Amino acid sequence: MMEWPHAASDGIILLAHGTPDVLGEMHAYLKLVTGGRAYPRKLFMNCRSATRRTVYPTLRQAALLEERLGRKIYVGMRNWTPFILDVVEEMKRDGITKAKTICLAP
Repeated sequence: MMEWPHAASDGIILLAHGTPDVLGEMHAYLKLVTGGRAYPRKLFMNCRSATRRTVYPTLRQAALLEERLGRKIYVGMRNWTPFILDVVEEMKRDGITKAKTICLAP
């Protein structure tokens, strides 16, 4: 384990787009992503295979960083839970006052 060379009030948050955990959440996800506009059924069918491909690697990366640094690594998603704003509030409750942000999307 590496020693974290920063203050305890410094945090790290990984950011990604996010996708639903289960297919049953896909309609709500697409409504959120499209701003409530209608979307073609084909889009829904294409999304079925992509469900949660983004988040699982992100959570694995966070777990590996936690193991390496010996401290909590936060994960926030733009388009699904855990939403970035909710995670930032969690960080504040945890006493984090500054954060390094790593965007995992191009």
